[in-house]
Amino acid sequence: MPLEQEASGLILAGFVFIIAATSISLWILWRRSGNKGLLWFLPQLVMLSVSMFFFMQLINNEVNIPSVMLSEENTLTVGMMCISWCLSMIFMVVGISGCINRKVI
Repeated sequence: MPLEQEASGLILAGFVFIIAATSISLWILWRRSGNKGLLWFLPQLVMLSVSMFFFMQLINNEVNIPSVMLSEENTLTVGMMCISWCLSMIFMVVGISGCINRKVI
């Protein structure tokens, strides 16, 4: 996918910043509360990073893949990106469920 030259670097830098800020926030919250449900956000961030890897591969693959196979490669990459994003969301939901206090009122 053609983009401006600086776009890939800016996308990656923004993603790394967000992942770092989220990781630091989760670590602080976990140290304060000791809630084991917060640990489920670690695999969530890993799977989100895998999804970002596939996204970066998707936007930078024109020079690596022959044009005959480009649509097939893009389809596979989008599929892998969606699977890793889906797993990321599953880990996030499990983490949120683990963080909720289940007291009956």
